[in-house]
Amino acid sequence: MSMAQQGKMDGGYVDSSGADVVEIGCDAEFWESLPFLAHTRDYAWSCGVSPWSVYGVELVRAACAIPPEYVLPREGFGSYGSLNMFLALTGFSGDGKGNSTSAGSDLVPFVGDYATIAIPPSGEGIGSVFSHMERETGENGRPTGPAFNHLDHIRALLDYDEISTLTGAASRQGSTLNATLCSTWSGKKFGGWNKSPDKRVDVPAHAYRLCLIAGAQPSTAGYFLDSKNMGVVQRFLTYPVTDPELPEQRRPVTAKPIPKNRFPQGYTWDEYSMCYRDNTASYECKPLALPEEASREMWAQRVAVNHHKRGDPMDSHRLMLTARVAAVMQIMHDGALTVTPNMWRIASYAVKRSCDFRNEYIAEYRSLKSRDYAERQEDYDRAADMMEPRHVKEAETDILEKLRDWGDGKGRYRRDMQQCVKKRLRDVFGTAWENLIRDGRIIEIKAANAEGEEQPTGRYCITPDTH
Repeated sequence: MSMAQQGKMDGGYVDSSGADVVEIGCDAEFWESLPFLAHTRDYAWSCGVSPWSVYGVELVRAACAIPPEYVLPREGFGSYGSLNMFLALTGFSGDGKGNSTSAGSDLVPFVGDYATIAIPPSGEGIGSVFSHMERETGENGRPTGPAFNHLDHIRALLDYDEISTLTGAASRQGSTLNATLCSTWSGKKFGGWNKSPDKRVDVPAHAYRLCLIAGAQPSTAGYFLDSKNMGVVQRFLTYPVTDPELPEQRRPVTAKPIPKNRFPQGYTWDEYSMCYRDNTASYECKPLALPEEASREMWAQRVAVNHHKRGDPMDSHRLMLTARVAAVMQIMHDGALTVTPNMWRIASYAVKRSCDFRNEYIAEYRSLKSRDYAERQEDYDRAADMMEPRHVKEAETDILEKLRDWGDGKGRYRRDMQQCVKKRLRDVFGTAWENLIRDGRIIEIKAANAEGEEQPTGRYCITPDTH
């Protein structure tokens, strides 16, 4: 039995020494590396959207079509790794998120049996997409036994038009959405939020497939920068819906879907149902195999972490994303359960570009925030310029009125006058004061010293001819 065949059965890492491995150095090489990628690019351009966005939708839908028991090997991850996949499609309103998802659906129309498309409002709501608690009842309609976990769906594709929906749901007091998304991305057991056993839903580990697509306008990139969401956003692939390389002349292309028979078969509905009902240990995962190169890169990452040489926190799940992308692409390409070295390299480039696009998306958000701040500051300055002359005149009037009311001949010190004017006018007091002195409407009182010489006193009064 060959190493590749053994990998198909047992998962793990396959020795790829001596294999002829391609190098992907640019987008053009990526799109030409596999037949289905070249078709994805051509079909996306035919639909007027970015190939990267259509590719991302393909990946998510293909991942959804793979039965949940198919997992990444334990080695390098500590436990089985899920193929659940999250995608952010970036662009302004009207740029083509809907067209991208439609084109991706044309290329991967099948998302698997026992699937649903939903938008749950909360972390608890995600659990209810897959199952609910039920009781068996007798002929009289009364319960005949304890509540059990009833399976509704094995697969779910969550489709959010705007990622701000996630932001709003995650920010609610007591929300479990972020924690649930992190758990589900990893394929872990989740649920069990309700204290009542009759209402508690537990979704078993690796017995569900959850994938997510969200639109992401640059103005909402704060979701990616909020520290509370950091654990979630590291898990997203990020691709734009527009492409500056889109040909000026449209070339119609007919969609060629990925063949349904490339996707592996899963357990029967009854087997999944029994797993949910009894949460039995008989549910077995089926690990895929990765090339030895993947093992080396993962170990190098563990060494770097232990040596406190961590890179960008946003890239902490980069290798896990690469493994998922590689495994899903391999199945899309030829249905194999052993990832080739070439596929690992191709997937590495796809994830690298995702990181590039994510950084561009965040940079655009920061640019928008800067422009918005500059515009607001400009509006503020313009308003201040318009208001200041009026405020200065009002301050002048206020100073004169108070000096007139105090017509005792003693005058008042400048600092005392500043404290006496209305609070909202104190910012322009200096300008108003200097105007009054310059125009001769107030004068400094002078007094004779011991030698009979007049000396300034620092006190001011209104001039007699000031009205």
